[in-house]
Parts: sequence; C-alpha cells; structure tokens
Amino acid sequence: MSSVAAGLLREARRRAGLSQAALARRAGTSQPTVSAYERGLKDPSAATLARLLAAAGTALTGAAGPTTTREFLRGQDGLPATFGPDRLVDVARRVQGGEDVWFALREFLDGVALVADVAGTAHVLTLMAEPPARLGDPQVDALLAGVAEHLAGVHGLDRPTWVTDSWRFLDRWWFPHRRRAFDALAIRDAPSAFRRRGVFLHPSMLERV
Repeated sequence: MSSVAAGLLREARRRAGLSQAALARRAGTSQPTVSAYERGLKDPSAATLARLLAAAGTALTGAAGPTTTREFLRGQDGLPATFGPDRLVDVARRVQGGEDVWFALREFLDGVALVADVAGTAHVLTLMAEPPARLGDPQVDALLAGVAEHLAGVHGLDRPTWVTDSWRFLDRWWFPHRRRAFDALAIRDAPSAFRRRGVFLHPSMLERV
C-alpha cells in the first residue's frame, strides 16, 4: 500500500497547507517519518495512515470514495499483501526504541480491530503469534502477554503458547492507570488475562473507537 498511502498523505498535507514538520507535530510523530511515508520508503499501518490524514483534516480519500480506513481496505477485496499493521513484536521493538508503550499499544489495538473487521478474527492470531522480546521491564513484559491472552479470548482463539512464560507474570501488583482512586474498580473489573499476571487495568484502557 506504500504508493497509495504516499499519494494520499502527500495530497492531504498539501491541501491543508502544512509542512511535513507541522503535520508531524500534529500527529505526534517526526518529520523524517512523514517524509519516508510520502516518498514510499516506509509503509504506515492503516491506523497510522488514518491518524496522519486526520491530523491533516481530511478523510482517507476524496468525497466520492471511501472515507474510513475500513472502507478503503474493504474496497481492496480483503487485506492487500503490503498491508502491514503492527504486530505485538513490533510494539515491543518500538518500546525498546524509547516509544511510549501506551501509544504503541493503542496503534496495535487499532490494527487488531481493522484486521478482525476486514479479514476475520482468525487473522488476529498472526499479529501476536510471535513472542515479543524480553524488554527487561517486568511490567511491560506482563502487559504484552496479558494483551495477547486477552485478545485471544475475546476473538475465540487459542492463546499463543509464549504468554505462559514464567517471567511474564509479576511478583507485585501493578496498577497502570496511576490514579489510586481507581484501584478498587481495577481490582474488580480487570480482565482475568491481566489479573492473573498482577496487572490491574480497567477494561476501558483497552477500548478503541
């Protein structure tokens, strides 16, 4: 999808009268990344493309065509061969490179939702089959395992075998919401895939529009 994404992004940015740097600031990314997308050197995930286009104040295509990422992908008769939503291993790599885990995770969850909707839930497993590298942060290691196990349950899939690695469980409880007033709600409502790892997050932290 590189050439298609490059053309859409370049045209949307120019119509908005934005420089690459200005668009990057709006979208929470870097100017070199935007440049690479526009030149077709990198292929953005569908979720990232939608975010960049939204930052430019435009829909996915012109008024006569699809206006959402889902509509665009459906119009491709399934997932294009070059469509590459982030996998869980990619989330781990981005975090290892210094990116915020919640930002990377939100984009991953967006990609999961698109794949499930356009290609079917069975394809979701391909996004988390490969085990993420051990990051050295026990909380993040447990979080990613919890995400994989939780999504497998939600979509009626077998959980990946790697999620039961002993080092993907915490010795001490972790409340990632950072608001102590929410602790009781998190203890009550945390999905079992997280709770059994000692990760107490409210399900709303996993919801995507």
